[in-house]
Formats: sequence, C-alpha cells, structure tokens
Amino acid sequence: MRALVAFASSLAAGVWLLGVSSAYAEGNDAGRAVFAARCAVCHQAGGRGMDGLAPPLTEYPARFAGSAPGRKHLIETLLHGMYGDISVNGKHYNFRMPAFNSLGDEEIANVLNYLAIDLPAGASGPRAAPVGAQEVAALRGVTLDGDAVRRQRAELLHSLGVGTP
Repeated sequence: MRALVAFASSLAAGVWLLGVSSAYAEGNDAGRAVFAARCAVCHQAGGRGMDGLAPPLTEYPARFAGSAPGRKHLIETLLHGMYGDISVNGKHYNFRMPAFNSLGDEEIANVLNYLAIDLPAGASGPRAAPVGAQEVAALRGVTLDGDAVRRQRAELLHSLGVGTP
C-alpha cells in the first residue's frame, strides 16, 4: 500500500511539473514574439546588438536574473527605459531605450525570461528562476526615469563585482 501511495504521489508531482513546464514553454514563445516585435529592431535578432546603437543582450540578462537586485533592474529597465552612456564588453553605447510600460506584466515577464533563459541556451552554469508577472506588478508603481535606471545599472554592476558586461 505504501508503494502505491508513493507511486501516486510521484505521478501527481510529475503531472504538476509537466504543467509548469508547458506553461513556461508557452511563456518563452510569447517572450520571443514580444522581443521580435518590440526589441529586435534595435537589439537585433537573437539579441546580438548593433555596434553604436544598442548593446547585446546575450549575456548580462542571464547574469542579472540570478539575483534579486538584478531581477529588479531588468524589470525596471523594461518599465522605465534607459538612456545615457553604458559600456558592454568594452564597447560604448549612448542610446535611448524607450519604456515598455504599455506591455502587460505577463508580457514583460515573458520577454525577460526569453532574454535570461532562452538566449543564453549554450551558456554553462545555473539557470535563473523564471521571472513572474507578480514581480513585474510589484514594481509597476516605482517612478524612475531612464537616467536613474542607467545609474542603477552601474551600482548593480559594482555590487555584483562585475566590470562592464
């Protein structure tokens, strides 16, 4: 009887995880679509960036998504935009990224999951947990401008001990 209960519990857990995986896979497709429609015009297909216009997004979103301050910064970057001079992989960018606060919480979470989990698919190391719509909703009331987001990025890089990704 115990073996049957253990089997049933394992089966139920597996079915639940399958549902979570399916929902997340749908989120990745949705995130890819939002990226293609809203972000790729500057950051290019696959997030590879364009010299002199917009930085690549193939590395640092995954790195930032692994910490609470990094996740907060990623969300606030999409909600408020960012402008001013930044350096990524030794290249300088002085651009004005628009705010995407017109997107829904789920759309923002999906595009961040695409950037942090799907794009660095070949990268080694632990994967960040998916960003949830509730994380986006919790930061929607924060008021920042794009310059404040850029300064926040510099502070985050310093706190993470990262040079200039």
